[in-house]
Amino acid sequence: SKARNEGTKNSDIDVILIEQKRSSKIDEATIDLVCDILNEFGIYIETVTLTQLQYRSAIKKQFPFVINVERDGVAL
Repeated sequence: SKARNEGTKNSDIDVILIEQKRSSKIDEATIDLVCDILNEFGIYIETVTLTQLQYRSAIKKQFPFVINVERDGVAL
């Protein structure tokens, strides 16, 4: 909803991370960053991490979350 400018003050921010290969170091850094943002700003961030192959497969299978990202997402 934030990407569509329809969010409220209680809306979370959905983030999809697409990696070439899964990495526990990146997973740990992501968790640390999400917790820091929640603690400092009170903003909840929901993250989903996929490999490029998993992302392409999710698009083909029409997974709702991925379709919404494709439609409404903001590339960072």
